[in-house]
Amino acid sequence: MWKGPLRDGITQSLLNRFLECPYSFYLYAILGLEDPITQSPLNLWWGDTFHKGLELYIPSKDFKSSAEGMLDYLHERYPEAPESFDYSTKKMLWVYKLNNFEGDWVTEEIIDEYIDVGPHKIRIRGKKDGICRNHPQYGTVLAEHKAKGYIDPSKTREELHVDLQCALYLSTEEDCEWVFYDLIKIPEVQKYGPAKKHKESDKDYISRLFSGPCGSYKGQYPIFLNEHNWVHQGIHHFPLEAQEQMMDFTIKPLILRLIEWYDYVTQPDFDHEDPKYFSSIFYRHPVRHFNARMTPSYNCNYHSYLIGESDLSDLVPVDSYFSELEEPT
Repeated sequence: MWKGPLRDGITQSLLNRFLECPYSFYLYAILGLEDPITQSPLNLWWGDTFHKGLELYIPSKDFKSSAEGMLDYLHERYPEAPESFDYSTKKMLWVYKLNNFEGDWVTEEIIDEYIDVGPHKIRIRGKKDGICRNHPQYGTVLAEHKAKGYIDPSKTREELHVDLQCALYLSTEEDCEWVFYDLIKIPEVQKYGPAKKHKESDKDYISRLFSGPCGSYKGQYPIFLNEHNWVHQGIHHFPLEAQEQMMDFTIKPLILRLIEWYDYVTQPDFDHEDPKYFSSIFYRHPVRHFNARMTPSYNCNYHSYLIGESDLSDLVPVDSYFSELEEPT
């Protein structure tokens, strides 16, 4: 099991889970149980595959070898993925531009650093999508890639200065104020778009989405004529002052709260089913604590368990708390 913030350290994914609900985080981090996956995570498979392509492409600048390595990874890691991924990931990698990636880039660099949080030395763990420490224009630059079914570049630009992951990763780099933040839209999960024709192969269908003809989908299809709506590569300034505020106002208090929570739930007689242990430190968030008018279909983690439709025996063991740091097997 996770041995707590002072021994095993923290990642941004652990902090995000803790923020969701102290009780659900207990199920995850202390009991080692999580929701079973009930559907094929196409976004995850596609995004992870494309990340592998960028991991190879950014430092090498060699499209052919990077695309080959990406597809080898796809077939080995996700043999059940749709055949269309072979074509859509490769074509989207071609859309991705390397114009700003000057200097020497390292991709998938492991983070394992200590920062001061009150009286504690806290181990920060993670993996940077990309880092360059000798960029001719920006000096030290962090790169992050996000593949999604929907992208909103303007919202990302507004909110990036309070992004938990970027702030946490930047705290491990001295004098880094620039982030190359990519948003990549996944073709296979779009709600509205050209339908696949009867007997049309995956290869021909993806080729049509990228090159046409696609009908009247102005501004979206074909993808090659509307690249800016599918791959948005933003350059964002994250001033040191804003980083310090994010650390002082959000991250450090959150870590201190996590330390207090861990000490509380690991006391010898603690019982997560006994009401006397529920307090301002340990409690259940209401299941519908989000804005239902904005996200009517959202279900929180452990939803069926929290509403009484399932019990602990229906949950599955957590494989790893640091899976993003491990090599795929």
